[in-house]
Amino acid sequence: MISVRKTENQTTVSGVTSPPHSLAVASHSATWVTITWKPPEFSHPSEQITYSIYHKSTADESYQISNTTVTTRKIDKLNPNTQYIVYVKAISKKGASLPSETLIAWTDPAYPAFVEPPTVHPINLVIEGSSMTILCIAMGTPMPTISLYISGRLVRQETTRHMVTVVHNVTRDMDQISCYADNGYGTPMQASRKITISHMPHIQASRITMATFGDTITLECKVDAYPEPKMIFWKNHEERKAVIQGGKYDVSIGRMKDEEDKYMMQLSIKNIGDLDVGDYFCHAENAFGSATQPVSVRIRNIATVSNITQCCIEQNVSSVCMDACSFYLDIDAVIQKVECVNDFDKLIKCAADGSDHRKCCVDWKVPRNCLDYCRGEPWLNNKICVLPYIKQIMNCFHEGRDKLPGPPQNIRVDILDSRSVKIMWDPPVKNPQTAEMYRVYWRLLDMDTKNSLKNDTPNTYFSLTELKDGGTYECVIKALNHRGTSTLSAPVRFTMGEKYITSAASLNDNVSHVGVAIGVVLALVVVAAIVIGAIWFIRTKSMGAKHQGGVAFENPSYLREVNMDHIQVPQTQAETALASNGTANGIAVSATSGGQGWKHEPLHVPTSQEVNPTLYEELKLGQDGAGFKRLKP
Repeated sequence: MISVRKTENQTTVSGVTSPPHSLAVASHSATWVTITWKPPEFSHPSEQITYSIYHKSTADESYQISNTTVTTRKIDKLNPNTQYIVYVKAISKKGASLPSETLIAWTDPAYPAFVEPPTVHPINLVIEGSSMTILCIAMGTPMPTISLYISGRLVRQETTRHMVTVVHNVTRDMDQISCYADNGYGTPMQASRKITISHMPHIQASRITMATFGDTITLECKVDAYPEPKMIFWKNHEERKAVIQGGKYDVSIGRMKDEEDKYMMQLSIKNIGDLDVGDYFCHAENAFGSATQPVSVRIRNIATVSNITQCCIEQNVSSVCMDACSFYLDIDAVIQKVECVNDFDKLIKCAADGSDHRKCCVDWKVPRNCLDYCRGEPWLNNKICVLPYIKQIMNCFHEGRDKLPGPPQNIRVDILDSRSVKIMWDPPVKNPQTAEMYRVYWRLLDMDTKNSLKNDTPNTYFSLTELKDGGTYECVIKALNHRGTSTLSAPVRFTMGEKYITSAASLNDNVSHVGVAIGVVLALVVVAAIVIGAIWFIRTKSMGAKHQGGVAFENPSYLREVNMDHIQVPQTQAETALASNGTANGIAVSATSGGQGWKHEPLHVPTSQEVNPTLYEELKLGQDGAGFKRLKP
């Protein structure tokens, strides 16, 4: 069929291609459909053609347009279970063709995702270190996205209905496998299964257990193994000497509750003695291997625990309250004595024993403003805290006496360079085995702020860097574990750029040493002055020289007058009295051969000005407000 059209202006009308035809639905889902069609029947072979696809739902008023150069198109982002109208136009350089026939297409209804439990191969024997294959199958419209989780960790995710995953180097903790599916409709689905991975035994032991002679202790080992291993306690690993049930030994081995591949080994030892101290060994063995871990029994050094009685004496606890100062402080012995209420602060300080029990006190509901008592540092004689909460505070002291460490000892500082130092210390004397971490505090002393920096370390040393050159720092340390902390150690001070370190203890020692040295020097000077004065006096008397009574002063500010008119000095005692009084008071006296007394003459002091004392005078008279300044005429 040929279309002929007459025009008045003799214009040329471009011929366009015929429309596409034979539209069809190739595939469909709940949110998309794929449309195919055939190209125009009439078009130039060399002509380039594109296609415009028009579609809308029956409820919409306007069409949505998309373009393509091929004869197929996937229309997505559609609504489930909805009818759509579709037609196509062919576009060439001459223009657009007429529309194709109209196609009515339906999207599928939406069905929520459903996932089956994962399938694992091999089914019965997954060995640690080998590989396993996991299959996740999910259904639903539109196609769901499947996610594979192993022990809570996402391993793979893909939009499909069947997902196969191969996992290499399987570990024993990959026992929980989950398949998760979601297609955006309904509730996402998850299916899980727990598998058993065959592996050799792995033992977690209690390591070191502290005890005192006569105690009953329990050594524990947790065993993780599959299949079930044979388990035994050994006293000597090399000789394979087993611990036999009976007597003072009680051996208990069993599966842990709700755990298929975990077991508990327990060895109870009654009435600990010298022969029971040492190393024991937990041994487990199955078809895939064996494992052995040591557990040790150590005797607690009772001497390291502070002497409560000595502490009470040092704190001046009254004698009527000393009944509480037993080996461990017994507050029940004096809690009913009214006269001991004023000594409760001292008893609490002794009972704390260098540990910080505030965490326990918080659990016992001790108020916040009373928590300082729980570390043995009462800030006031606050009876509001002591009287109602003394029982709770003492309970915490007893609970933590074997569980909390004491403060670190012997803190030392090694200056590395002008801006870094290395802090070193010794473990606590009290319960050193319980110290899991150490917390180091340091601050710059010449700063206005009192804020300090801190850091934790499991070692008995720590390096401080980026310090201020020439700055003076103070450092304290406390030991801690998961139950609580110790009190702060004695502070140590150091100055960057200097090679000496000071501490609170060393400062006192230095002062005492300097005082002793100054005292010795002054004693020698006094003795020398006495000897010189005696020699001079004897020589002067023997030569028969007669002098007027005069006064010599070491300190010119000494202006008191002495009247000796009424003092009778016997002839036999004149020389002795003159030598002793004159020398001791800084006064040189001349007497007549008749032995008569002497009278003090007026002293005329010229106008003088104060000057700083010499170094010798500072050492002799002291520096801190104890000395005098010299007078210079």
